[in-house]
Parts: sequence; structure tokens; C-alpha cells
Amino acid sequence: MTADSAGARAGADRFIRLHPSHPNVDYAYYLKALAAYRIEEGVFNDLFNADPAARDMGPVNESYTEFAIMLNTFPDSQYAPDARQRMLYLRELLARHELVVADYYLRKSGYVAAANRARFVIENYADTHARPDALAMLVEANWKLGLKEEADRALRVLALNHPDYRDFDSQGRLVLEERIRNRDRSWANIMTLGLLDRPEVPAPLTIENKDAAAAGADPAAEAKEAQEEKKGRFSWLPFVD
Repeated sequence: MTADSAGARAGADRFIRLHPSHPNVDYAYYLKALAAYRIEEGVFNDLFNADPAARDMGPVNESYTEFAIMLNTFPDSQYAPDARQRMLYLRELLARHELVVADYYLRKSGYVAAANRARFVIENYADTHARPDALAMLVEANWKLGLKEEADRALRVLALNHPDYRDFDSQGRLVLEERIRNRDRSWANIMTLGLLDRPEVPAPLTIENKDAAAAGADPAAEAKEAQEEKKGRFSWLPFVD
């Protein structure tokens, strides 16, 4: 699949150079872009059997650029509708890749880099399905950095634009506990089945938290009390904290 696609791409490129005025040269442009797209599919899906968003985005960027050139040169081509649909898919892939990288930085405590990647998705891929996840990651990264106002601002945007986001609970609060615990677990936490070295997680984030803090309430203290209540049958162990 990969070898055939590479050959098709080289042939299309040669045809464009030799016959730039041919009435069907638009198909050569389309084939050239499609060949890079097929290389991406073949290598990542057939060989690695993994989410292509976690892989090198070089072929994806190249395919996206070739489709853009084709559409700019031949906007009325019969292949234009299909090219536009493929570009939408590639945009989703590029956006999801940024989230994969942001998640990596969050795991490595690179919160500034994670926030930058999330912000890049919000600013450059606002029309993709990755936007709500990017906003949630921006909330988490800012919370980890201690930037409470910035986290609250991102939370407001998420709540207003994506009220049905999967990590909102029934009361409209953003629950990051499971996300952070799964990402930040240490070997001690894993080996003790979650009893030791628990990752620090915020209380369910809600816009009202800032108002409560202004009124004298302490959301961090309330979160600690909630964690104490969750210890359950292991609370009698002396090393559980």
C-alpha cells in the first residue's frame, strides 16, 4: 500500500511538471494529495494499528497542504468536494495530535508547554471536535500552575460553549479527579492499589468556587474533607493519608 502510494505520488508529480495545461491535470493534483493521505493511512493503521494522532504528523501536514493547493488551483474541480472532506478529517487529526502532545507534557509536569499546546488547538482548530478537550486541558494545566483566574476563565468558556462535555457532572461541575489520578499515579500508588502517594486533585471545578473563596470558604479544605470521607474501609490503616 505504501509503495504503491509513493509511486502514484511520484507519477502525479511528474505529470504535473510535464503537462501543466492538460485538461485533466486537476486529477493529478488530487492524486498527489491523496497518495500522501494513503501513505498516512497505510503506515499508521496497517502496520502500527494505533491512533494515527499519536504518530508523526509530517505526512498529514503534507497531504493537507497538497489538498489546499489543489483546491486553490481548481476550486471547481469535480474532485473538490471530496478533497474538502478529506481536509476536514486531516484537521481533526492534526488537532488531536496537539492534544496527545499536551497530555504527554501533563504527564511530565510540563504544565506551561501543555497549556501552550491546548491554547494552540483553541486558537487554530476551533472548528474541530478537539476544542472541548483542549479547554479542559487548559483548565487542568492552569490549575496545576496555580493560575486560578486563568483556569476559571477557561472553565467559563468550556461551560458556555460545551455544556454537555463528558467531564461535567450532573451539577455542571468539571470533575478532573479521574483524569488526573490516571495520569499522575506514581509507582508507589500503583503498587499499593491506590493507598499511598495519591496525586493531588482539585475539588470539582465550578465557577462558584471563586465566589465561595471570596466569601471565606476554602475549596481546598473542602476537597480534603471529601477525600477523607472517601477512604472507606481502609481509613483505619495508619499509613493511609
